[in-house]
Amino acid sequence: MLTDRVTVWLQVYRPRDDRLYDSVAHLTTGDHLGEGRYRAYAAASHRLPRPGGRLLPHPVIEAEPAREAVPSS
Repeated sequence: MLTDRVTVWLQVYRPRDDRLYDSVAHLTTGDHLGEGRYRAYAAASHRLPRPGGRLLPHPVIEAEPAREAVPSS
C-alpha cells in the first residue's frame, strides 16, 4: 500500500505550509482564478516541488474555436 507514502489534498492553490514535495499534481480551471491571481497560483505551483521534484499542472482550458468546430447535434 502507498497510504504511508502518499498524501492527497483537495484545496485551493495556496500552500498549506513551507514543506517541499517529491511530486505535485493539480487540476485547475485557470479562468476561474482571474488574471490577478494566476501569477500567485503559478508561483505557488513552482515553489512546492523540492529541487529535482516533479510538477504536473493540468489546466482545464475552454477554447471557443474548438467548441465551434463541433457539430451541435
